[in-house]
Formats: sequence, C-alpha cells, structure tokens
Amino acid sequence: GGATWEEVPLLTKANSVTITTIAIDPKNGRNIYYTTVNTFYRTIDGGATWVTRKIPSSRIPRALMVDVEDGNLIYLGVAAVKKQ
Repeated sequence: GGATWEEVPLLTKANSVTITTIAIDPKNGRNIYYTTVNTFYRTIDGGATWVTRKIPSSRIPRALMVDVEDGNLIYLGVAAVKKQ
C-alpha cells in the first residue's frame, strides 16, 4: 500500500523519454507496463527484463489500465496530437 518502495529498473534511461502512462497489474505487482509517445513497454518479472512494441497509432497514449479481473487484458487510451 505504499509503506515501502523498491526501485524498478526501466528499459529507458532517466530523462531520455517522456513516459506518458504507467500501469501495474493489481493481482501481480511484478507485471508492469508503461508507454512513451510511440512505444509500449512490458515486464513480467519486476523489471529484470522488458519487451517493447511500437504503438500502431499516430496518437499519444494517455491512459493505461490492466483489467482487474483478467490481467491478460490491457486497455490503452490515446489522444490526438494537437497541431500548433
């Protein structure tokens, strides 16, 4: 519940990318997911190893959630990029 913390080694170096979302499987805290602007990152061993996939969209990830009933289902919400 947050009483103690442990560093998780991410695949990306600190300050090298903007992490847009993060989610942890509520039934297995070793399953961690995060996104950057165009990449999805997944670990099932608490950060010892990571798998990446390019996000098949030009939209930016804004919400990430692991289904509370089925940890194999992951939901990703995206937003359109605002043109300036």
